Amino acid sequence: MRPALMLVLAVMLPAARAGASVVFVNLGTATPPSTVGTFTVTPYDLVPQAAIPNMTNVSVIPGSPTLPDTTTSFPVQKRTVGDGWKSWSHGYDGPVFFTVPMVPPLTLTIAPAKAFYVYVEPVAFGQPFAVTVATNSGGSSGPVFVDAAGGASGFAFYTTAGESITSVTIDADPNAQGFAFAELGLGNYGLGTPSPTPTATPVPISGGGACSVLGTAPTSTAWLAVFGGIALWGLSRRARAQYASAIDASLRRRESACSRSGRTLVRNAGELGSAARNRLASACRSFHAMAPFLSTSGRNSHNVSP
Repeated sequence: MRPALMLVLAVMLPAARAGASVVFVNLGTATPPSTVGTFTVTPYDLVPQAAIPNMTNVSVIPGSPTLPDTTTSFPVQKRTVGDGWKSWSHGYDGPVFFTVPMVPPLTLTIAPAKAFYVYVEPVAFGQPFAVTVATNSGGSSGPVFVDAAGGASGFAFYTTAGESITSVTIDADPNAQGFAFAELGLGNYGLGTPSPTPTATPVPISGGGACSVLGTAPTSTAWLAVFGGIALWGLSRRARAQYASAIDASLRRRESACSRSGRTLVRNAGELGSAARNRLASACRSFHAMAPFLSTSGRNSHNVSP
């Protein structure tokens, strides 16, 4: 089979290879996607990668959207497309990491992820070379033919049963003379799921006497006192009516006693001095004057004040 035809077939292969419940997606030479499978994927920050001087050997690839940063099983050399590395795909011209002088396979240890992608390009030109990428969870791309002249190809994976991808191993045909990888992306949250949602926190409202949860209307504690007072008033109406009735009975008893004392005064007028008679009469008049205000007899019990 001609090499060019082999390359076309490799790019057209669907995401059919899977190990356990990890699914492979062949991204080809297209730009990195914002989603892989059912997960939103965030690309690595290129700023700390670009800050590494060219031709520097490193074992940590910075910029992961989730800590810790990615590490490599052996040191790789930082290059830049157009400055130490000749070509890439879809117009990318940023940092890449080259497997010189070590021979693959290379393992990338990443932060636990539900989805991940990485772009790979062989060193040697002239023909496509087989590149295989596999995850620790069993998913594998199988051999995908990538031609350096045609540009870097993307390898993506996502999980379907709750497992996590924690490492990715890249291998290539020895005749490819190694490879470079770049444009990594990682995701942990499904489509439409914010990452992560903060819990609403009570916030004091200025002026005191109220409290609010973000996103809700404030509730005044004064209303609680009003509702409580109404409830207590309703529950105590019967008790207050009974108390008022007891007061009326007491007043009637006192009034009767005063009347009897008055009659006794009249019968014994000759035995009491005038001053004593006047004091007793004055006391009885005062009691009769206050009785209408103290008595609740004949009034509507619903209007009795507490």
